[in-house]
Amino acid sequence: LGLPWPSMVPAAPIAEPYAYCVLDLETANGRPEEAERWMRMSWSPNPSWKDETIGARYREMLAKKQERLALLDEAPIIVVCLKSETELRALHAMGAHEPKHVSGALIEGFADQPGMLRALRDLLDSRVGPNTTLAGHNIVKFDTPKLRFAYLAAGLRLPACLIGRDQSVFDTMLNWSRFSLTERPFVALDDCLEVLGLPNHKSTVTGKAVPELHAAGQYEAIINYCLLDVLAEESLFLRMIGAEGA
Repeated sequence: LGLPWPSMVPAAPIAEPYAYCVLDLETANGRPEEAERWMRMSWSPNPSWKDETIGARYREMLAKKQERLALLDEAPIIVVCLKSETELRALHAMGAHEPKHVSGALIEGFADQPGMLRALRDLLDSRVGPNTTLAGHNIVKFDTPKLRFAYLAAGLRLPACLIGRDQSVFDTMLNWSRFSLTERPFVALDDCLEVLGLPNHKSTVTGKAVPELHAAGQYEAIINYCLLDVLAEESLFLRMIGAEGA
């Protein structure tokens, strides 16, 4: 998906609830002091360890602290992309602008994360019904908990679909074990795409590059990457539920 960024027009609203809604989000790095707090909460050396073992484990924790900057609860969400059976949307917090169409995607920009979260809540509350399936890759352990924390931290009411336990959710990562004899707690999206011969954009950029792109002001590249992610996740989801294929 190549996204040119000139003139765009607002999209007309869709009244009917989505049959499914694939969600994907990207985060920027959290603050160093937040990583320090995570390390204090996570670092618990065993009194029986030798001094050299404690030193080695501590160095490992220092490395993990740097790696986790974008995975902290407090790390800001900078873009959320959604793909339903009818539309493709991106909401971002990297600068306010009027809603714009780009190559079939509706892009909405907000000045800050709370503004983006309010708009996302309005969208989800109006389009995600009791029979809508939320889908995504690692959506159960990452995307939805991350969103819930962001609403809590901002003092905002959560979208209805993120509150209860009755909402239908299909996590392609968790469900991968139903299709594979290889047992792994985490299977990357690009591995699934490669195995099934689905279009794979991960060779050009990965999620680990997003914080660097954000620091460099490459906002369009981040939005484009998130849109590619959500499109790939939709293809995987539809293939896994038997809705796509010969």
